[in-house]
Amino acid sequence: HWLCRFQLLLSVWFREFTTKQVRLKMFDFKPLEFDAADSLGCPGAPTFVEVKLKDSPEETKPCVLPAKFVDYADRIRNFQVYEDDVWIVTFPKCGTTWTQEMVWLIDHDLDYDTAKQVNLNARSVFFE
Repeated sequence: HWLCRFQLLLSVWFREFTTKQVRLKMFDFKPLEFDAADSLGCPGAPTFVEVKLKDSPEETKPCVLPAKFVDYADRIRNFQVYEDDVWIVTFPKCGTTWTQEMVWLIDHDLDYDTAKQVNLNARSVFFE
């Protein structure tokens, strides 16, 4: 049985810059050095942090994400996943909405009436 529950788009919004290192269960966060941050940003742009998996090898390079990711990291780590979940993972502007519709309809025996009555955002929730 397919359940169309969540779409994984790791698009996160931005937040105030953190001046100290913050540790959550899964990730290590460190403020991005100012010269690197300046080259990534634009006027009025948010701040960024370096994100690295805890317990990763020392040679592993961190990735750069908006500072707002710090707020979401623990929730992502503790998210309950079920064996029969169906994940739709796409790049932006690549037919995500159509894919959500098709997967939901297939999972619900082509129930067009319910699809017309219930908003897609309620039937196929984004996990951003």
